[in-house]
Amino acid sequence: MKSLNQKLAISIVLALTASSLFAQSPRITAYAPNGMLTWTNALGTNAFILEFTPSLTGAWSYAAPPLDLTISTDSQNTVSASVVSPMGFYRLLQGFGPQTLHGTWIVSVQGEFIGNIFASFDGNDSITNLGAYYFGERYGAPASSYKISSTGGVTLTVISNSGGHGFSTNVLTGQFDPPRQFTLAGDQYIGTGLPVDKVSLCAGNWSGTLTETNDPNGLNDYSINLAVNTNGFVNLSGSFTGTGWLFALNSTNGVIAGFFYTTSSNNYDQFRLGGTLNSNVISGPFDTDSSSGANAVDGAFTLTRE
Repeated sequence: MKSLNQKLAISIVLALTASSLFAQSPRITAYAPNGMLTWTNALGTNAFILEFTPSLTGAWSYAAPPLDLTISTDSQNTVSASVVSPMGFYRLLQGFGPQTLHGTWIVSVQGEFIGNIFASFDGNDSITNLGAYYFGERYGAPASSYKISSTGGVTLTVISNSGGHGFSTNVLTGQFDPPRQFTLAGDQYIGTGLPVDKVSLCAGNWSGTLTETNDPNGLNDYSINLAVNTNGFVNLSGSFTGTGWLFALNSTNGVIAGFFYTTSSNNYDQFRLGGTLNSNVISGPFDTDSSSGANAVDGAFTLTRE
């Protein structure tokens, strides 16, 4: 009787040698009993994605992170990744394209668009969700989009509502880098995008306080409660009611990005949370839909998970 690793190895090799959707086909050089898969890396920077199906007749889907995306450079001639259960068939796809950017990412930006912003990509050129002020699709704008070049160049085209002035278009450009990230760089911004491997990290019921440190009309504290679903969607209650999204990169010192829409008619009609997740505590800065500088309404917050 074959062992689990032997069975898994057979399943993987069958799928990986079957086909590739890209021009260059990687060649498997080793599959160790401990589940470490190694394949050749063509010259230049390359993206590799593993897809999984429970049966050869089933639909292919992205394998679990970090196998859903590995980026390597020409400084390597081999790439390795640990392949684990579930049992099934896997195939390896090589090359940059729309599918390289899929799922939810957190982009930490400095400059004109300062702060942590989450963005969800469909793997087919569309940005389906964005934790940013006045995301255009909420107001009937055309869909925001992205493009990935064959060498890993990133172009994000974000359409925003400009109030009574229609819609505005912001274009951010950058480049994919090893091992699993992209960087953005422009005249007025720099940033780094990292994938959210587990969108349920913040799931649960949270309560705490928004403590203003700047408000030209006087400082206030507001109590809030967040009911976070396993997909990151949030129902907000307390001093404000509304909905939003909340994601984290890791459970310890994990960068977070949260964005909320409320029924409030003041500066808190939209607000954003930054900071970090540490087990059952989230803390950091927040900002609101207000002016900048001395007229901004912002502060710090701490939330605890029940």
